Amino acid sequence: MSMFFGGLIAVAVWLWQAGSSTERLRRLLRPPGTSAGYGRSGSWPHPCGSSAPGIGFGRNAIRFRISRNRQAHAADAALRAIDTVAELAALLRAGVSAETALRQLAHVHKNEEGSVVLVAAARAAELGDSVDVALAASSTQRSTAEQRVFRGMGLAWRVANECGAPLADVLDRFAASARSDVDARMAREAALAGPRSTVTVLTWLPVGGLFVGALVGTDPIDTLLEPGAGTACLSAGLVLLLAGKMWMSRLMRTVT
Repeated sequence: MSMFFGGLIAVAVWLWQAGSSTERLRRLLRPPGTSAGYGRSGSWPHPCGSSAPGIGFGRNAIRFRISRNRQAHAADAALRAIDTVAELAALLRAGVSAETALRQLAHVHKNEEGSVVLVAAARAAELGDSVDVALAASSTQRSTAEQRVFRGMGLAWRVANECGAPLADVLDRFAASARSDVDARMAREAALAGPRSTVTVLTWLPVGGLFVGALVGTDPIDTLLEPGAGTACLSAGLVLLLAGKMWMSRLMRTVT
């Protein structure tokens, strides 16, 4: 009986920690060996993988590593887009027209998915249309980080045209600012990795204590379910656990 209730509590804590209610149940019931995609590309493996029974620190560690890989992938995509903006600025500074520079960059990066955005921008520049609108519309299928860069590039283009500022200088300044923003975001995520791991460990410690108590024969579940002091301790513990989790989540949100 104790092990049964302990298992129920462990599953309840895990369901509470992991994403939305539907996704939590889907992760729990998915057969071993199956996977689900992450983000738009769907290329990241599911954190459960073939180890669905391993509810606990192993699952949280895998989820953390996948989340970190996703963040690194998004940062790399953003940095590639920023490098493209810097290359465009260099070509413009060398005397190449905007349309030709965009076409050349699209040809150089033709094996990358971002070349579609450059082709759309070049077509808009040749036809005299708004380059910023073309960049925003053609980047909708890209990742959020890349969308942010290409839309910022379009806004920089618009500001340069409306104010008469040199386009190469404006794009250079935007590329430097965007690169600093990506670096700061990655540094912030790295700084938050430790606190997030601490929250996970502290959340699972009470559940681990129940299992250890059951293994040594103290029967903590029956004690906690007894009317009076047992249920009072259980209720107080759950309230404090929930309050601590909410408090730490709020602190994390204030930082991010």
